[in-house]
Amino acid sequence: MEVVRHNALDGIEIDSSNDNTVTGDTVSDNTWGIVLIEGSSGNLIMSNRAKGNTEYDLFWDASGTGNVWKLNIYDTKNWV
Repeated sequence: MEVVRHNALDGIEIDSSNDNTVTGDTVSDNTWGIVLIEGSSGNLIMSNRAKGNTEYDLFWDASGTGNVWKLNIYDTKNWV
């Protein structure tokens, strides 16, 4: 469990990486909260609190497969 805040860009970014687990973190006051990009696959993003980020609390570029986002607390995300 980490607190990640006050970064100029991303709070937590997974870029071109697979099979990571991000759980129980608090991510706030960044431009983007938790970011998953560039074909990252098989990642678990669960039980995080991502609120109060400028652009999106949760951001995924829709590349990669098998990513699981569940039980996160957030206000904004960029997908339906």
